[in-house]
Amino acid sequence: MNYLLLLSTADNMIGPLYSGDLTKTNSALNFANKLIEFDPTILPDNIRDTAIDANEIFTALSENREEISNFIKEGVLTIEKTRTAIKAEEANELAPGSSLNDQIADIKDSSQNTIYALAGLSALLLLLILIIIFRVLNARKNDSFNAARQNKKNEEAIMEMLNAMMKLSEGDLTVQAKVSDNITGTLADSFNVSVEELRALVAAVNASSDNLSTSVTNTTEFVDNYTEAALSQANQISEAADTVSHVVQAMLDVSAQTSAAVDIAMSSTEVARSGSERVRSTITGMDQIREHIQETSKRIKRLGESSQEIGDVVELINDIADQTHILALNAAIQASVAGEAGKGFAVVADEVQRLAERTGNATQRVEDLVKTIQTDTNEAIFAMEKSTSEVVNGANLAERAGESLNEIESVSGRLAALIQSVSQASREVSELGSKVKSSMDSVKEISEESVNNTKTTKSSIDHILTLANELKSSVAGFKID
Repeated sequence: MNYLLLLSTADNMIGPLYSGDLTKTNSALNFANKLIEFDPTILPDNIRDTAIDANEIFTALSENREEISNFIKEGVLTIEKTRTAIKAEEANELAPGSSLNDQIADIKDSSQNTIYALAGLSALLLLLILIIIFRVLNARKNDSFNAARQNKKNEEAIMEMLNAMMKLSEGDLTVQAKVSDNITGTLADSFNVSVEELRALVAAVNASSDNLSTSVTNTTEFVDNYTEAALSQANQISEAADTVSHVVQAMLDVSAQTSAAVDIAMSSTEVARSGSERVRSTITGMDQIREHIQETSKRIKRLGESSQEIGDVVELINDIADQTHILALNAAIQASVAGEAGKGFAVVADEVQRLAERTGNATQRVEDLVKTIQTDTNEAIFAMEKSTSEVVNGANLAERAGESLNEIESVSGRLAALIQSVSQASREVSELGSKVKSSMDSVKEISEESVNNTKTTKSSIDHILTLANELKSSVAGFKID
């Protein structure tokens, strides 16, 4: 009855281990403790010793189970987070990330396989204890001599098996149990297969850890280079944004200046148009002045001709005065010859003589005035002719000035249109520059965000490297060659 209770307890405690649940190693430990505390009247000393050894093995396994389970859970969680960050943030830039993800997946699978292998090994050890109990109990029913000999043989085989298990518990994965036809033959064969698989698994974990460390190191170098390049790019983008800002401001200044130049050009065109109209008015006025001067010159010429006629008349009067003077002298001579009878005639002769003298003096004065008028008239005619020539030259100059002003007006109009086009182009360039600056600012923000994300990725990769080193250290105690 006690044996059935023991077997039932063993089945309840180790059953979950066959499903690969490592958390149930405490059940195996409790079972080993129950074997130690079991009634010594039905449990031999060698079984109790085996239970004590099993207790030590499962105690170490339980302690390692907590450490390994917590470590692997943390590592897998961190790896998954980093893997997601790498895929989301650096899928295009970090090309080595694909190999890093493969290594992370390998480590994750290897860690899970390690859990299952250790769980299976625990179940195997417990099964060994049950077999030992069952065999020993059955051996007691056999012949005492055969039972003693068989028990001794079984004990030797069990001790060899326990020694192999002790070496395994110490981390020696090179251990091989002796396979024979005795009680532990099948168990030894299964043990060797499990140890071989565990050795291969630990070797795979070591190799994966090394590959992961190498990949993480390479990725770290790549991330460092990328970070440096991204920082340099961010600085260049910042400088370019500042340059574009200066260019935009310069174009705004040019646009303002060209607008002022357009106003000046329009004013110049208006001034040139007004000047051209005034020149045309001046030409018209000078033509009128020339006509007036020509008309005045004609009149002065006629005045000169009239003064010449006056001179002829004065000369005639002067001749008449001379003749009158001669006649007055003759009359005076005749009056003196006549005596008293000629006194009255002598008075008349004197008056005529004085009149002739006065007429001579007057004609002389008129002659002098006529000569002066003729001289002034000739000078006026010469001045008029010279003025007419100057007026004609001035009219020609004014006409050429008008043509120049017309050309200035035309050029000013074209210049104003050109400046207007330049001003419009400057405004368009300014608007385009503002859009470019806005785009550069957006690119700058994206570049800075990329740098920050790269730094975060590097921190995650450094953490992965630490986890890989810790994982490698956790399996470093196993001897595989």
